[in-house]
Amino acid sequence: MHKVLGDSQEQVTPYVFFLYGPKNLLNYALKNTLEEKGGINCTIVPDPISQLSFKSPSDSIVLLDCNELNEDALNQILDQLPKNHLSPSVIMINSDACDNLHAYIRRPIIKGCFPSHLATHQILKGIHTIISGGSWFPRVVLEQFLEKNRRQAIPSTILSSSDLRKILTRRELEILHLVKTGASNTEIACELCLSHHTIKTHMHNLFRKLNVSNRIQAANWTSPS
Repeated sequence: MHKVLGDSQEQVTPYVFFLYGPKNLLNYALKNTLEEKGGINCTIVPDPISQLSFKSPSDSIVLLDCNELNEDALNQILDQLPKNHLSPSVIMINSDACDNLHAYIRRPIIKGCFPSHLATHQILKGIHTIISGGSWFPRVVLEQFLEKNRRQAIPSTILSSSDLRKILTRRELEILHLVKTGASNTEIACELCLSHHTIKTHMHNLFRKLNVSNRIQAANWTSPS
């Protein structure tokens, strides 16, 4: 176990830390910072693509240096990591070198993005947040990601009530109305005296007819009236 220094006290963590990146001065400096100021033992893995059989365990945190990785190489590394409960937590360091950062933070295993200019105390604070079960992304990245996904959630064509009646059944219209109120499937089933399975079937048909993939898109697809 390793001790990670927080603002007020030490936190003991069972995580094992690996730094995937070249053995250069910057990565050795980061390794020394983690060990000296954070109490974290960190192993540098210089060529992650040739050592993918290394199989980072689920109790590990991978610091992935993005500075010298192109998009194909970065995707290859991430695709080789487990995609289940055995997957490690990945922190992208030097993340400002990525051209399309939003495409990567969609991946559940990405728990944090540390830009190259991040101060030492912020690095330790970010790691402390991640080992505590959270995520750590720069505010500007989160704001851009949120705004982009909000725009994608709003369809370019809004259907009127009369349009909806042409493509949806009466029951689907009732369910869509409840979806717009924020009701869950369980609440909808209770309101309409239907089984949870029946509601799921109606929701599937509703999404298919509206050509949407989630409840937010379905609710935004219709006019307020």
